[in-house]
Amino acid sequence: MSEIRGEKVVFRRRDIVCMHELPSAQAYEPIVLHATDGPGFFGVCWRIAAGCVALAVMLGLLVFAVIEGGLADASLNSRAIEALNRAVGPDYTVSVERTVLRFSQYGKLTLRAENVSFVTAAGGRSLASTSAVAIALDPLALIGGRVVASSIAVNTVAVDPSLLPKRQPVDLTALRVGSVPAHLEGLFKALDDVDAMVSRSGLETVTIADLAFPLAARSGATVPLVVESLTFTRDADDGIAIDGRVSIAGETATLAARAARSGRAIAGLDASIEGVALGALLMEYAPGGERHSGPDLVARAEVKGERAIQGARPALAVTVEASDGLYYFGGDATRIGPSRVALYYDFDREAVEIAPSVIKAGQSAFPLTGAIVDLDRMPGAGEPGYAIDLLVRDAESAPIDTAEKSVRFDLKA
Repeated sequence: MSEIRGEKVVFRRRDIVCMHELPSAQAYEPIVLHATDGPGFFGVCWRIAAGCVALAVMLGLLVFAVIEGGLADASLNSRAIEALNRAVGPDYTVSVERTVLRFSQYGKLTLRAENVSFVTAAGGRSLASTSAVAIALDPLALIGGRVVASSIAVNTVAVDPSLLPKRQPVDLTALRVGSVPAHLEGLFKALDDVDAMVSRSGLETVTIADLAFPLAARSGATVPLVVESLTFTRDADDGIAIDGRVSIAGETATLAARAARSGRAIAGLDASIEGVALGALLMEYAPGGERHSGPDLVARAEVKGERAIQGARPALAVTVEASDGLYYFGGDATRIGPSRVALYYDFDREAVEIAPSVIKAGQSAFPLTGAIVDLDRMPGAGEPGYAIDLLVRDAESAPIDTAEKSVRFDLKA
């Protein structure tokens, strides 16, 4: 470089070339390089959201591991007893052998109390025990350190028979017509107790399962009535919705009912039960074990009742429907077609009134009305039983085993 210092560089005119004539300007597709900008607003928000979701998933997995691992079980035993005592009320106390906190099959946080005993507060005697009570918890309250139950499910209840009244199994065929108002009021009082338990504890649902009662059938045998599942739920109108399954002698029937409130008491009941096997209770058998007399069919019943409260008159109506089955008379079976019997109770006369109904046997049809009262109320009758007054109008008798024409008739008995 020192050799050319001070020397001049001379460019001639032909050495000057236009830039658009240079080889780089003759390229068919120019290459333009662009430097990327920093992350935009939406990109930052997306990254923050993804981080929050990942953190929530990690915390959820941690909570699930703690709960399913049983790390929180020991500290919840006393709080579970408090929640159960709030549910059963002041007349009873609850003892729990063990509690576990788990997720149910529906994903709800459930406190499961095992080997639970219900003890009377007055005498300290065990009234009933159950293998498990599942308490669905409010997760927000649990975060705050409180155990608040939203529903309770009781499974396999064993009642101490020594505390029950000393009497024979319930005989539905021996009930007096005049005692219907007392039984109806007893039913409403039982619903009051359930309503008070649900309201007092703030529960949404109470479920009872595997509870058995003995019933006396017409044949003299004892038939088990098993409550397979019975759920009480508070509805939107502050009433109680009742759904469940019961079985009579192994035949399952479904129950759906609603109890309406008036003030602080249950004032009305609207219920339906489907699949009731009448033969289990009302069938009589010959000495050899053959069916002798009674129905062998499945029925559907609807019950509507009103309570005598706040000046309202009591009311009770029952409708029984049967679509197909047999009825035995002296060992001979008759096919029963679609039939309907409507009953209502007259509280002034203490009588069961038979509203316009129809019974179909084979091809015959018998429209009827009537009334049923206690037999000992009739003049000259001192034995227990029922007195039945029937009026059959425009009945049609059409035998299926002969070629004779059908006969229409009226009958009063």
